[in-house]
This record gives sequence, C-alpha cells and structure tokens, in this order.
Amino acid sequence: MTCEKCNGDMYYLVPNYRLEVMERVECMDCISHEHYKHHLSEELTKVLTKASPQKLALIVAELIVHNIDKNTHDDLSRVETIIQTKNLVEALVLGDVYNKQ
Repeated sequence: MTCEKCNGDMYYLVPNYRLEVMERVECMDCISHEHYKHHLSEELTKVLTKASPQKLALIVAELIVHNIDKNTHDDLSRVETIIQTKNLVEALVLGDVYNKQ
C-alpha cells in the first residue's frame, strides 16, 4: 500500500511562503500506519507465545522459502546449504532479512 500523500517517503513537501522554501513535513498517515503495524506485531507475538516451537519453526521456514523463491536475485540452494551445514546463525539472519522486506 502506497500513501497518497507522500508515496511512502514518510514525509512530503509543503511551501513555506514566509521563508520562500519547501519544508519537509512528516506524514502522520504513514507514522500512524507504522505504529499500528508495530502494535499488531506485539499483540500477535503474545498470541503466538502459546504455540509450540515446532509449529513456529515451520511457519518461519515456510515464509523464508516462499520469499526466497519469489526473489529473482536469490536461490533456493542457499537454503539447502544452510540445512546441510546446520548454520543456525545464517538461517536466523536470512529470516530477519526477509522479515524486513
């Protein structure tokens, strides 16, 4: 979803006629939306703490594999390498990277 006011830049320009410049104004719609997403994440975390670690691991693994498969610049063999080497740190980093997208 792209904001109509700022096009996702989190700010928009408004003229300041007194100083004869364009000023950046924070987009309150985007800030409010980011706050709402953060709140939902926190509340969903509370709900998911009751789930089993195996089920959570399955959900995370499916999300990682799905996102890697969608990304044209990444390859599923990367996941195979992580599995074969049992590299937990790289698996967590990979999950965090695809979480941020």
